[in-house]
Amino acid sequence: MPAADRSSSAVALGSGPAVGFGWQPAPRWSFGASAAAPFYYFQDFGTLRYGAWAMYQLLEQDGFYMAGIAGLYGDIYFPDFNRYSPVGLQLGAALAYKLNKRLTLRLNIVPGVSLRLPPVGWVVFPPAGGAEIAWRMQDQLELSLGYNGNGDILGLSWIF
Repeated sequence: MPAADRSSSAVALGSGPAVGFGWQPAPRWSFGASAAAPFYYFQDFGTLRYGAWAMYQLLEQDGFYMAGIAGLYGDIYFPDFNRYSPVGLQLGAALAYKLNKRLTLRLNIVPGVSLRLPPVGWVVFPPAGGAEIAWRMQDQLELSLGYNGNGDILGLSWIF
């Protein structure tokens, strides 16, 4: 899940199962992508969910962070490509609050909309959306507990 408070690049693994990365080429800007096979597809497990996003940090004040997020996402079920929308837009806000040096609360309010014709409708949790509490175990290692659009409940990030 994109993090409004993260000022560095990262590689992440999630329990969805999912893998993702974030890259920060300049201050306040970050870009990322993820791929997952979320458990919540149950009988269609193995559906590939992908996402790509850009994020711009708007505010950093007294441990509170706010950023805008925009990107693409989609779901691909290989036996039947028409079952889910292969392309959609995700657009919203990322919020973070540092409780202390090691604990951070994050909430990404990022709805998604399908671009498939006829439209399938809104998606509540595209890959960039979700909520989590993150524990920075070491300077370059973070463990998170929450839920995001990739189906991750647990996440592990290597920050560099």
